[in-house]
Amino acid sequence: MSTRAVEIETNEVQGIILRGYERLPEAVYVLIGIEDPISARRWLRALAPHVTRGSVRSEQLPSHTLQIAFTYAGLERLGLPDDALATFSREFQEGMAAPHRQRLLGDAGPGVAERWDWGGPKREMVHVLLMIYAATDAVLGWELARQREQWVEHSLHAIRVLGTETVRERKEHFGFHDGIAQPMIAGLLRSENEPEGNVTAAGEFIFGYPNEYGQIPNAPTIAAWQDRTRRLPRTSLPSRHDFGRNGSYLVFRQLSQDVRGFWKSMADRTRHADGTPNPDRYVWLASKIVGRWPNGAPLALYPDRQPENYSGDDADRFLYHDQDPHGEHCPIGAHIRRSNPRDALAPHPEESLTVARRHRILRRGRLYGRPVAPSMRPEDILEADDDNFDRGLHFICFNTDIARQFEFVQHTWINNPKFEGLYSEPDPLVAQRADPQLSETRSESAATFTIQAHPVRHRERNLEPFVRMKGGEYFFLPGLRALQYLGSLP
Repeated sequence: MSTRAVEIETNEVQGIILRGYERLPEAVYVLIGIEDPISARRWLRALAPHVTRGSVRSEQLPSHTLQIAFTYAGLERLGLPDDALATFSREFQEGMAAPHRQRLLGDAGPGVAERWDWGGPKREMVHVLLMIYAATDAVLGWELARQREQWVEHSLHAIRVLGTETVRERKEHFGFHDGIAQPMIAGLLRSENEPEGNVTAAGEFIFGYPNEYGQIPNAPTIAAWQDRTRRLPRTSLPSRHDFGRNGSYLVFRQLSQDVRGFWKSMADRTRHADGTPNPDRYVWLASKIVGRWPNGAPLALYPDRQPENYSGDDADRFLYHDQDPHGEHCPIGAHIRRSNPRDALAPHPEESLTVARRHRILRRGRLYGRPVAPSMRPEDILEADDDNFDRGLHFICFNTDIARQFEFVQHTWINNPKFEGLYSEPDPLVAQRADPQLSETRSESAATFTIQAHPVRHRERNLEPFVRMKGGEYFFLPGLRALQYLGSLP
């Protein structure tokens, strides 16, 4: 089925949904608490005109941009009416740290959420997420200082300021090329030649437009009589106005990466018989776990070795059903095959592509913490001193249905130990498993990874967890009209 393009009101959408601001490599995320709701609304009224709209094209971007989102508690604190709050999704209302949601996301375990740096049940409640993107570090510092003056003046306070790290070649901390398999929003295609399986309905990421089911997703609304200035669009119900249109749910998870631990594990598992490292083999094993070579080349197309001088032209132009049905190129449990199975879900490839499109998320995250080695090459990482410095990913994604999109991917594909017929095999790279320091047995935190092969498969056992959750929350990123409405609340 072809996804139908619709015209998007880009001038009413916050820009971060439509583009990742690659031309603004510096960024900071400020988690804010509201002390005085009246002052906070004044702050919001002053800030709203400066929030960057999606209609600003990449080549026209200023030296910095601002975006803003709110937790359920933040909207409540600002004074959004109770009947409007009740129209938000249950997932958003309950929050990421709800006990049953921790189990669903794999964050459960004795004392796990209590140890988060932010967002957990024992941490100060976050109300606002302010995102600042800038062309240079100097511009970022200037704008952050300016914004700090404003929020302090209006009786808000920063709970945590989360910095980011700019790295070359678009690599993540483990050293693999990242940001490749992003869905394209129908109507905003970069190219006419995008693979059909990669073109996704706007309503999967932005409220107010048809989703992959051809339906307008359920969005938060307010009573018409409470919209006294008539800022918000009407809905199909005369008594309700559309608060959600051109907004989206934002998922934020701070994920700490044990980079040296990952590569040490790969090296230890692949040594020569005399105990010396085998670089070709440990890069091979790590690539099997990820599903790509470090330069981004997919194993589905390049199963034997990393291609030299790789252009990346086919980095996202591959399927599994015909090219690699049994996982002998890209293992069935590899990270990229789980997070986007494409046409590999049984029994029919066309149906699988449709199913996969209905569970896509739009990623906008950034790295934090300096790399273990500036080159981010495995051999340099292994030779680097252990600096005990925290580094990882500020995972950020957009979706209009948290349960069907982000939570489904996390629970049913990433953390599922029986994904596509496997057994006791969650995602070997990013699945949240029990913290070894808190687990009663090693088996609670260790995992198995199978590399399918003919005639004999290969199996790695007792894989350690390499990614740890440090904090997170669900936010609502409103459209520009809804943002203005929030500032106008009495």
